Amino acid sequence: MIIYEELYIKYINVLESNVHIYEAISKQELQQGYIGTGMKIAFDNHETIYTASVIGDLNADGQINQIEIN
Repeated sequence: MIIYEELYIKYINVLESNVHIYEAISKQELQQGYIGTGMKIAFDNHETIYTASVIGDLNADGQINQIEIN
């Protein structure tokens, strides 16, 4: 399973401009691509910052491969 930023934002039903997803290590905002384990998710006007946890994404790249499944 691969979670794209655009699908995540659509699924949680908020405006794209209100959601910010940050890389786990570099802390740079993700503009496109996969959401991986450890990435931070923040919402405008909300103090809580969430940490993404993607089942099967052991190396935090946002992709699940054969090695991670076994």
